[in-house]
Amino acid sequence: IAEIAHAHGVPLLVDNTLASQLVTEINQLIYDLRGDGWTVLRSDVSRTASVTSVKAIVQGHYNSDPTNVKALFMLGHVPVPYSGNITPDGHDVDRGARPADGYYGDVNGTWTDNTVNTTISAHIQAHNVPGDGKFDQGDFPSPLELQVGRVDLYDLPAFSNSEVELVRGYLNKAHAFKIKGWEPTVRALLVDNLQWLGNPISGS
Repeated sequence: IAEIAHAHGVPLLVDNTLASQLVTEINQLIYDLRGDGWTVLRSDVSRTASVTSVKAIVQGHYNSDPTNVKALFMLGHVPVPYSGNITPDGHDVDRGARPADGYYGDVNGTWTDNTVNTTISAHIQAHNVPGDGKFDQGDFPSPLELQVGRVDLYDLPAFSNSEVELVRGYLNKAHAFKIKGWEPTVRALLVDNLQWLGNPISGS
């Protein structure tokens, strides 16, 4: 008797402004994910939805099969969670909240929005005050249950192509890579030019 292994599940959250314009490419992505052994759990979401409502969708998919749902794939400008009162690069003038997609991968941690109060940064995205929808935590409050990935090509004015065309190009190139329609050149350039530090921070 052959035993059929249960495929790992991956919620696929699709920005609904892209869904109707990239039907062929999104279907191809789903076929490719299935070919890689994933069970795809698709939900289309609004880019203006609250991050808590988006997380509820992720939690619903996870709770439907917690043993096998292992990762989250977001396509498009799915609402971006912000959290923390941090300054990762050491410049205190930019202290505040940062994008925190790990919020979606932490299906059972406690996230709060009532203690951090900072508006020092010149970047308004980093401002974080109680009750603004940005969370307090600078570290994940509990281990993440899901791997998290995002393909988001929103607000890239340096490119002449529209957001839809940029995402279409990405999906087509990703599919071509899957079927060996092209092979990347194996090469890299690394410049770690912070001489005043005692350790190569690009290696961490």
